[in-house]
Parts: sequence; C-alpha cells; structure tokens
Amino acid sequence: WLDRLKLEHYSKEASSWCRSKGVADIAGILDCWEDFSNRLGLKPLEKRRVKKDAENRSDALAAAAAASAADAAHVAVAAPAQGAHGQHPGAAGGIQAFNQQYEGYPTFGPNDNPYVILNEIGSGANATVYRCIRQATPAEPFAVKVIDLTRLRLHTDPTRALEKLRRETVILFSLKHVHIVTLYDFIETRDRLYLVMELVDGGELYDDIVTNGCLTEPEARYVFMQLAEALRYIHSKGIVHRDLKPENILVDRAQSRPGLHEVKISDFGHSKLIDDYSTPVTRVGTPQYWAPEVSDAVQCAQGYDETVDLWSLGVVLYVMLEGTYPFDAKDTRRSNWQQQAKIHFPAHSKTSMEARDLIGKLIQFEPRRRLQLDECVKHPWVVRLGGPLMQVMDVCRKDGAWRRHADEERFKLRVEPRDARRLRRDLHTFTTRFKVSAVLRNGEVVVTWPSAPADREATRRELMHLLASHFAPVGEPPPGGGAS
Repeated sequence: WLDRLKLEHYSKEASSWCRSKGVADIAGILDCWEDFSNRLGLKPLEKRRVKKDAENRSDALAAAAAASAADAAHVAVAAPAQGAHGQHPGAAGGIQAFNQQYEGYPTFGPNDNPYVILNEIGSGANATVYRCIRQATPAEPFAVKVIDLTRLRLHTDPTRALEKLRRETVILFSLKHVHIVTLYDFIETRDRLYLVMELVDGGELYDDIVTNGCLTEPEARYVFMQLAEALRYIHSKGIVHRDLKPENILVDRAQSRPGLHEVKISDFGHSKLIDDYSTPVTRVGTPQYWAPEVSDAVQCAQGYDETVDLWSLGVVLYVMLEGTYPFDAKDTRRSNWQQQAKIHFPAHSKTSMEARDLIGKLIQFEPRRRLQLDECVKHPWVVRLGGPLMQVMDVCRKDGAWRRHADEERFKLRVEPRDARRLRRDLHTFTTRFKVSAVLRNGEVVVTWPSAPADREATRRELMHLLASHFAPVGEPPPGGGAS
C-alpha cells in the first residue's frame, strides 16, 4: 500500500503508528487517515494521496451498500429513455420529447433554445460547474460554470468587481487554442453569470499526480510541451494567466493515449490583460506557485509581467516529476527557498539532470533570466529526448493546427481613449451582444472573429459606430486590410 502511494520511505514511521494505535490493516489506517498523515508529517501532496485513497474506499463501500439494498428490495433501475439507434430523445422526438425528458431541470438562456443544467461536476469558492446540454443539440454536452453575482454586492466597489469579472470573461472568449478550454457562450442575468465551456471529461492533472505519486519523465515531457505552446499563445495576446498549476490543467481523456496526456489550461479567473492602461500589481493565484516578485508584497506593488507564468511553469514541471511542492508558504525553510529561488530535490529523487536543468532555468529569481518559451521547446530535455513528439508539434505549430479556426482584426487608434474604463464596458456589451470578442490592448481594439460569424460586415459596422462615439478621429484598420 505504501509503495502504491509512493510513501515507502515512511515505512518505519507507519509501522510505529500502527503499533501505537493497534491498527492491523489498511482499512484501519484509512479510517484514521488524518491522524496517520499528521503523525508521519506527510507533505501536502502525499497527504492528498492518502485522503483520496480513503475517499475512494468510502465511495466503494457506499456503492456496495446501495447495490445490496437495491437487490434486497428487488428494485429495477431503468436506463434513460433513448430514441431510435440509441439517439437522445431530444434528437429523435423533437422539442416536445426533449422538454418532457428534462421537465423540472433548471434552465438558462433564450426561451427558444435554452440550456439545461444536469449534474454537478465540480465546485469552488466562487462558482459551481455543471454538465449541461442545449435543446437544439442535445447530443453535444457542455460544461457550464455558474458564478453567483450576489456575492459581488458585498464588495466595497461592486460595480468595479463586476467589470473585472466581465473583462476576464472577454479574455477567455478571445482565446482559441487546442490546449486551452474553449468558452463557447456566456449569459448574464441579475444574479448569475453562466459561462458555457468545452466539456473536458478527464479531471484535473493534479488528480493523476496525486493518484500515481508523480508522472514519468515521458508523460511530464508531453504535458510540458503542450503547456509551453499554450502559454506562448496566451502571452502573444498580451495576457498573463497568474494561476498556472496542475489543478487548473484538465486532462482530455477522449484524446489521450496511454502515457500521453492531452491537456488544456483552464480557469482564467486570475488572468490579466497587460497593456498601456493596466499592469498587474495584486497578489493572486496560489502561493506555492508564486514567483518572488508576486510573493513579496513590496515588489508586487511595483508591478510584474508574464514572466511570472514562466516561474509557475517550472514549479508545475517539478510537481509533475516529484509529486511534491518545491516551495511551501507553511514551511519557513521552503518559503525562504522560494524567495531565494533555491531548488532542492529529495534524496530519493529519480529526476534526470536534463529535467533539473530545465526546472532551474525557469525558476530564476530575476524575471528576465527565466528561460523564454521559445527556448523551452528547444531545451535538450525536450528536443533530444522528445524525439518524434517534438517533430509532430513543430509541424502543428507551423500549420497553425494548435489554434482553432478564428482570425483577428486590429483597429489602430490614432488617439488615446477619452475614458478607457467606459470603452472597455462598451466593448464588453458589444461582445455580449454579437458573441465576437473585442478587447482594448496597447492602442488597438483587437477583434477575434469566430470561424463563421453570422454577419461579419454588419457586426463590423456596429463596432465602428461604437468607436466613433469614443474617438475623434475614429480608429481605422492598419494597412493591409486589418485582418491578421
């Protein structure tokens, strides 16, 4: 059991605890897993592995008890109704059958084609994520993140808090990349914001690390290459993620193969658009992944940039390979290491020297000394050991296969906006109405067109009218037509 959880180096302490408690089997340990973990002084990820094993055992016992009760009562559980050839009733029987099937389920969106909320698949401090479907396409499931807007009213400046949330929504809506979770739609009501996203049905990368103790170097390398490509795209948009960690990296089981996890970056709740009008100065994200300029309050107040994501990428690689954090704010010694950018590997570590070198070049105290993403994918650990995988990714990069079908049009502004905050609000209203991302960035309004906009020219005219109300003279596309 200790070997399976990668805890074999605690065997003496575990035996001592069992003797002191009179525990004779694994079930006894899992019944008291918290005391066991605390007595052994397990690190956070090690403790999480024991907790997960205890939860899995509880779930299995509950399922067995439920099955026994059902058998005893001779309960027959009918499968959900299906149409011809196994189709969903909404597809086979039309709208009436769909409405009958999901009568009583919560809905949102337009009355003529609503979304139906199904089971919960995750929750956090500020939102809950559900599986959902839509009336017109019931066979295509989505994930919907439901954010309670009533909580924003408790803020000292609720209007500004709502504007920030809307900006984050527009940021995610503008990102179209195969390794980033896609935001398809968003609907705001008085009390809730619904973000309809791509359903990635494989859980968090964090869960895989916790379950297996760590990833092998080939597994970690493949994930690392995808993260580097996604971050390169994110940074090209002038965006810093600020909360890159395994919990915010989802595994796409449907597209994965044995030993090769296909992953997508999610949760842009702390992301920030860096431009002439705004610089990150707040301590957000997760302390174990903070760069020194974020963890130090004085430095943080002076501002930072996208290089904080490079530090976090190095920490993610360390966690994938070691199954533990290199830094921990609760541990004074490890917290000091974080401020000094000192990396220590456990005595029993099997991480190769090439991987350690890459981690060390990302976890640098000076932001400008951190290895840039273009150089990350050329590092010997990636290139020499990546082999054919690197060649495939090079081809995809050159063909633009990482990006989903979308194109940009940039409107260069001849003068500064009279009120940048009001312009951002109006651009959000435009995005909400037309489902076309429009973002103010570095003296330009950047529009991301979907693959098949309903009426591009009419939408473009509306945008020009909006800009005309803010500028004199109005911005115009750069030479070459503006599309890029």
